[in-house]
Amino acid sequence: MSAEFNKNVFTPQETAEGEIKIDNSECKVKVETVTFSIEQVIRQKIGGHHHSEVKTIIKKEIDGPDAEVGDFKEDMKLDLSKIKYEVADEKKKKGKMKKISDEDKFMMASLQPACHTKKFSCEYFLCVRTSYEGCVCCVDLPDARMKMTIVPLVNPDCYGFKPMDDWNPTELGEFNIDLAHDSDTD
Repeated sequence: MSAEFNKNVFTPQETAEGEIKIDNSECKVKVETVTFSIEQVIRQKIGGHHHSEVKTIIKKEIDGPDAEVGDFKEDMKLDLSKIKYEVADEKKKKGKMKKISDEDKFMMASLQPACHTKKFSCEYFLCVRTSYEGCVCCVDLPDARMKMTIVPLVNPDCYGFKPMDDWNPTELGEFNIDLAHDSDTD
C-alpha cells in the first residue's frame, strides 16, 4: 500500500486529500475496508504518570480491493470544515461568568492547532488503515501515517476594515518614481 497526501499543513476550513494505492495481487484475502482519517494524539505527563489517548476526529471508509486484485487506486477527501465543536456563550473567569467573544467562539468551534509543552502535547496525523476479511493475525497490516499541522484561522467577520456606509474614496492620481538613481555614483 502507498498513500500520497496533498499537503500536511491545513487551516480548519480546508480539505485533506489522499491518493491511496493498494496492490493486493499476492493476497488470498479481500481488503474489507480502507479508512482515511485524522487522528488526534493527546499525551499527558503528571508526576511519574504518563497517559496517552488516540481519538479519531473524522474518517471516511470505502470498500477495499478483492483478493488477488493488483491495481486498486482511490482518491479520498476529508472536509475539515465539518469538524465543529459546540461552544458556550459564557465562561467562568475569576469566579464570574464572562461573555465569550465572537472571535474566540469561532476559533474554539473548529479544529485546534497542535500544542507541545513539557507535560502535555496534542498532535494530529493523517492516517490510512486497512482491515481484511478473515484471519490476518500473524501479519502486520499495511497503513500510512503522516503528521499534520493545523494553522489557526481568524473569523473573517471579526477581522479587517469595515467602511462606514457613507465612505467615498477619492482617487489620488498617478505617481512617477525613479528608482534607477544611485546617489553613491555622483
